[in-house]
Amino acid sequence: MPTEVASPKNKSPSRSIRHFVCSKHVIIAVVHVAKTRWVYHLKENQLQPLVLLEESTPVVLALALSPDGTTIALGCGDSTLVYRTVAGEVYKTWKLPRPNDLNRRAVRVHKLNFSVDSRRLISCIQVEGKDNSDKHAVPYGVCPGYMIPEI
Repeated sequence: MPTEVASPKNKSPSRSIRHFVCSKHVIIAVVHVAKTRWVYHLKENQLQPLVLLEESTPVVLALALSPDGTTIALGCGDSTLVYRTVAGEVYKTWKLPRPNDLNRRAVRVHKLNFSVDSRRLISCIQVEGKDNSDKHAVPYGVCPGYMIPEI
């Protein structure tokens, strides 16, 4: 287990871990450092910066890691960011399309999860009615789920 969290170069050491997930060989965390947000991963027995989230990215409300440890999903506001990693480095990044087929307004990604084979991403989105009432979570992408592209 790591004994400390490494600070990104030229950044203040004040930081807090907001989300934490792990698979068999990978540990991922969303860390706030000063006024920035990072995705960290365990490397050389220490959490190291992997991705700096853009300042315009909404707050991370959900985090998932595929069982094979190669794909990271972040629920940010009403959208989902996905990062594919190879050998501990980001290989590909994409933003999943916002669900337009809901009759209600999507408020935020509530939960994220990967299938056991790491090939499908399932999300649950909190929605509300047009008059800001009737808030509840709606599974989105369950059948067949968002297929993660092959490398």
